[in-house]
Amino acid sequence: MSAWLAVVFFTWLIARNSQVYFSQPRAHGFVSEKGALADDPLWMAALVIHVAAGILCLGSAFLQFFRTVLRRLPWLHRWLGRVYVASVLFLLTPTGLYLALYAHGGAAGTVGFLLLGALTATTTWRGWAAMRRGDVRGHAAWMLRSFAMATSAITFRIAHVGLQLTGIDPEVGFLTALYLSIAGNALAAEWLLQKIRKPEMTKRTRTRYHDENHHPVPIRPRPS
Repeated sequence: MSAWLAVVFFTWLIARNSQVYFSQPRAHGFVSEKGALADDPLWMAALVIHVAAGILCLGSAFLQFFRTVLRRLPWLHRWLGRVYVASVLFLLTPTGLYLALYAHGGAAGTVGFLLLGALTATTTWRGWAAMRRGDVRGHAAWMLRSFAMATSAITFRIAHVGLQLTGIDPEVGFLTALYLSIAGNALAAEWLLQKIRKPEMTKRTRTRYHDENHHPVPIRPRPS
């Protein structure tokens, strides 16, 4: 629960700090340091859409992993899922890939953000495709991976600020935070999936090899 509360808090914080992008974008330090690029209407439009899509993506996602919502409000789960998938595939990822071409950190920064965009789009697509073919477990697993990539926006900012406090070179800190957030979130998703699957495997094993009174049932050899 504490992890989800942290996601809610940082999503709110990102949304709050991003308001300036919609009212006075040039007043934001990120835009002002881009220099002449800030005068490019295509780049500016991509940035504003990317920020809005990120907020929409995170805001629609955090309720999706509560079983209460899935069981009692399946219609809400479906509609929030559609909002999430649409915002990722049609808004967040395309604009993110374009912005990555002008990312801070040179070629390493561009590669990092392109990788993040590709992973986010791929995991989201596979999660949507799994649900379309009725693979509920596959859907849940891929959407968890997708959400892990989406929340790298949060972990990246935390890591970036933390590294800045150490006095590390700003560019090195930026790139380190970027790749740490991608790798760390991906590993965290896989760890969580293994943690979820382990009780399921134990339950299936108990059901297969024990009777209703939990007494061992001899395994009969298969006929040759």
